[in-house]
Amino acid sequence: MAFQQESGKTAGNALASIDTGKCYRPLNEAVAEITREANVRFKCFDRWVADGKLSEVDARDRLERIISAWHYLTDTDQARQMLLAKETAQ
Repeated sequence: MAFQQESGKTAGNALASIDTGKCYRPLNEAVAEITREANVRFKCFDRWVADGKLSEVDARDRLERIISAWHYLTDTDQARQMLLAKETAQ
């Protein structure tokens, strides 16, 4: 899956140079970023809905997506840790 920049938006040179197809960070950093983004959304979405910038349906959908991503990442990390513990015990 490749990330596409939203049409009509421009990225600075630093962002434009990122090869998203080869961009991998450690799992703990990915979980931390998803957690940070979820917290931003929780803080901002009520205001954005009230201001008419985002519908309540879209806000709920986006929150459910970010929470799902967090669960996928943390479940993956827990499974990896269990496998490592099992291998170490043998």
